[in-house]
Amino acid sequence: MRKRTIVSLVLAIICSLLGFKIFNSIVSKDKEVKDIAIFESQTIDKLIDIRKAQKAYFNIHSEYTPNWDTLKKFINKGSFINTERKEQIISREYGGDSIIVTIDTLGSTLVKDSIFSNRPNFKTSTIDKVPGTGNTFEIYTYNSIDDNFIEVSDPDPINPRRKEGGNLKPLKFGNQTEASTKGSWEK
Repeated sequence: MRKRTIVSLVLAIICSLLGFKIFNSIVSKDKEVKDIAIFESQTIDKLIDIRKAQKAYFNIHSEYTPNWDTLKKFINKGSFINTERKEQIISREYGGDSIIVTIDTLGSTLVKDSIFSNRPNFKTSTIDKVPGTGNTFEIYTYNSIDDNFIEVSDPDPINPRRKEGGNLKPLKFGNQTEASTKGSWEK
């Protein structure tokens, strides 16, 4: 009877340890999935910020900047000129119209205040960093008279499904071969 009790006790301990190990692996996998979702959400938010800044840079300079320091300086010190456009239509005797356009400069607004005014905790110094990894986003630009392309991407995604050979596209916006600023997360 003693052998049977000892064997039962040992088997109960082994079953308990295996059950704990299985439970722990399920909880660990669930935490990993949640962490990946959080980091991807933060990465998408950062890519949206970069896209806004690059579009603003493009509106002023007619090109995208491939340089993070230039973009950071533009966000902190660049400004938009505020103008007001007025049109006056004058009818001519012969049936045609003339239009007089007047553009008045009203002042300027800092880029940071214009684009990121609703984000009091926005930090320009880390706009180039991928959340959760500290890696720097890869940036590609092509600027010519006819075409302007930009692509900003996460070089080493946390999500294994976004790595090469995975079934999801890496997080990025833009394209190296066509003029687009659409994000890979957008439908």
